[in-house]
Amino acid sequence: EEIKRLRRLQARLQSTPGDSSEEDRLVSELETINEKIRTSRQAQQEAYSVHREIIEDRKQRTEGLQDLRNELNEVRGKRRNLQKEQTRISDEFLVKQFQYEQYQRLMRSGRN
Repeated sequence: EEIKRLRRLQARLQSTPGDSSEEDRLVSELETINEKIRTSRQAQQEAYSVHREIIEDRKQRTEGLQDLRNELNEVRGKRRNLQKEQTRISDEFLVKQFQYEQYQRLMRSGRN
């Protein structure tokens, strides 16, 4: 919108040669419009920069979360393995305990 207005003013400026007060007014208006355009572009670039920072931050957080998920899965796997090992040892203990009790009964019955 501002750029269209700028072009119209430029055309008017070129079509009014010799009228310095009109020329000064048009130049002043052109400078104002140029400043608005420059400010708008700066604002757009700043908004773009902020947007890129947000995207980068989100990406880093997502990667961090993925690392944590991977770590959690590793810990869960180790826990499962430890539980299996604990069950195996517990079963082994129960078998040995039963064998020992059988041995003791056999020894007692042998003495009597």
